[in-house]
Amino acid sequence: MSKIHSASKILMIIACLAMVFALSAGVSALDYNKEYNTSYSIGSGTTAAVDVLVTIESDSSGLPFTVVPVHLNSSSSPHMVLDALLSSDIAAAGFSFYNAGTPLSATSTYFDSIKYNNVYYTGNGTGYSGWCFRINGGFPQQSPGWGASIATAPIDNGDVIAIYLDDPIAQNKSTRFTRATVDSATANAVQVTVTESHQSFGPGPNYTWNITNFAPIGGLTVKLYSGMNISGTPIATTTSLSLQNYEGKAYFNNLSLSPGTYSIVVCGNYNTTPPISSCITTFTIQ
Repeated sequence: MSKIHSASKILMIIACLAMVFALSAGVSALDYNKEYNTSYSIGSGTTAAVDVLVTIESDSSGLPFTVVPVHLNSSSSPHMVLDALLSSDIAAAGFSFYNAGTPLSATSTYFDSIKYNNVYYTGNGTGYSGWCFRINGGFPQQSPGWGASIATAPIDNGDVIAIYLDDPIAQNKSTRFTRATVDSATANAVQVTVTESHQSFGPGPNYTWNITNFAPIGGLTVKLYSGMNISGTPIATTTSLSLQNYEGKAYFNNLSLSPGTYSIVVCGNYNTTPPISSCITTFTIQ
């Protein structure tokens, strides 16, 4: 079992960090046109039924990159990230979220571990490592400079909620959060741009929260899948190209795609320094 963070460390994170940590109190046949650039002010959300994606990822010794489609029925109050994490779809996929050894409930505001196959995953136990979340690539802010919690971050139809590990004690350690944007897609060719954003904080006593804009990243494996099933064999595999000449572009050529929905998966690597997250996006061929 992984080491559980001490209460004092969690409290220090809460006190010092103005970021969207799932640890803190303050982490499609869908619409992927709502990508945010690093941070945004939260809206009011929706009470209508929604379909979202939840992606979960740890290091190679822990959780594989997993994508869980989540459906939430209409509700009397706006849907929050917490509602997605408590959904029956998440439970059916074998995941449950915990705070200090207690399962999340409707009144929870944060979590510090994830249980999967009877193992608790809490990060690597060093520095300020822990679970974070982003929505459509951005950190939701409840007020200027202060991140929303899982209980206060609204979600809308088509959102992608990424749950991932980060250690933002320094820029050279913080996870490179990847994003794939489909530039063009035809039955014969697909062009993708792969970018990354990362966060860091410090030094004290102010612990300023620093977030980089998304910038191209090269050298990553990019896979094309039919539909939303990314556990099978991809249709094609390529690599995001060097930044100097190609600005993180990934090209799939000589295809023969039928009408339908397809997924692009960027394969990250948590065993590098800094770690690199995986990501998914979808597109449709008419």
